[in-house]
Amino acid sequence: MGSYHIAAASYLRPGGCHAGWSSLHSGDVAEPEEGVRRWRVPGPVRQLFAQAAQIYLQPSALVGLVIVVALVAVRPWAAIGLLWASLVALAVTRVARLDRGAGEAGLLGFNAALIGAGMLSLFAPGPGVFGYLTLVAAGTTLISAGWGRWLPGPPLTIQFVAAMWGALGLGARLGEPIAAGGCGEGIAGVACGIGQVSFVAGALPGLCVGLAVLGWAPAAGLWLGLGAGLGVATAELLAAPGQAIGLAVNLGLTALALTVLGRGVAARAVGLAIAAGLCLLCAYLRAPYFTLPFNLATWAVLLGPAAAARVGARRA
Repeated sequence: MGSYHIAAASYLRPGGCHAGWSSLHSGDVAEPEEGVRRWRVPGPVRQLFAQAAQIYLQPSALVGLVIVVALVAVRPWAAIGLLWASLVALAVTRVARLDRGAGEAGLLGFNAALIGAGMLSLFAPGPGVFGYLTLVAAGTTLISAGWGRWLPGPPLTIQFVAAMWGALGLGARLGEPIAAGGCGEGIAGVACGIGQVSFVAGALPGLCVGLAVLGWAPAAGLWLGLGAGLGVATAELLAAPGQAIGLAVNLGLTALALTVLGRGVAARAVGLAIAAGLCLLCAYLRAPYFTLPFNLATWAVLLGPAAAARVGARRA
C-alpha cells in the first residue's frame, strides 16, 4: 500500500444492510444458504474466498476470487500469504467448532486474510514470516469469534492493524523488508486506492476489484469509490501525494462500512471527515496507521450517539 502503511502507514446481503457485521455481535448470523448468493462449490472453498471478500465487507466468494486473482497478477507472494492465512482461519473455525454461519460468511477470517496479504507485501517470504502469520491468523480468528461477547461495535480491521504493528516492531528479525508498490495520480489513483485496501497495487487490478464489489453490492461499491476519490482529492488539495493511498484506503473503507451498516449520508460524511483528520494526524506524527483511521472513525459514528445519550441520561 505504498506510503499508506510505511511512511504514514462483510457482510452486505443483497437487499439488506444490517447482515454480517451487525449480526456478528448479536450472535444472529444467518446460514449462507439463507441470505447470501453462493457458488455451487464445497463450503470450505467458498469460505476460503468469502474471507477475502469480507475485507471489503462482502460475503461473495466470487468477489474474493477476483481479489485473489488481482493479487496473483501484481504480487503473487501476497496472494499466497492471503490464501495461507485464510486456510489457517478456515481450519481454526472447523477444529474449534466456531459459529458455522459466521465462519462460512467469512466474518471470522477476514482479518487473517488481510494480514496474510499485508505480511507478504511488506516482507520477503521466509520461515519467520509464515510462522508469525500462522500464529496471528489463528489468534485473530478466535478473537473475532468472541468479539461480540467482549466488546461493543464490530471488529472491523483493528486486529490487522495490531498484527502489522507487531510485524513492523519485529522488523528484520521477522524477515527481510521489501518495498511496497505505490499508485498513480488522478482517476488511476482512485482505482489503485480501492485495490490497495487488500494490497492490490495498480490501477487496472484495483479497478477489477472495485467493479467486483460494485457488481455484488452497487450502493456499497459506489460509496467505496466515492470515499477513495475523496481521499485522493484531499491529498492533491493539500499537496500531500505521499498520503494519497492512506487517505483513499481509509476514506473508501469508512464510506463503505457506514453504507453497509445502514448509516445515512450525514453520518457517512461525519465518518469521512473524522477518518481524513486521523490520517493527516498520523502522517504528522509519522506513525504507520494502516486502517486505524477507518476503524476509529467508523466506531465513532456507530457508538458515539449511544455513548452521548448515556452521558446525557446520567446528567439528567
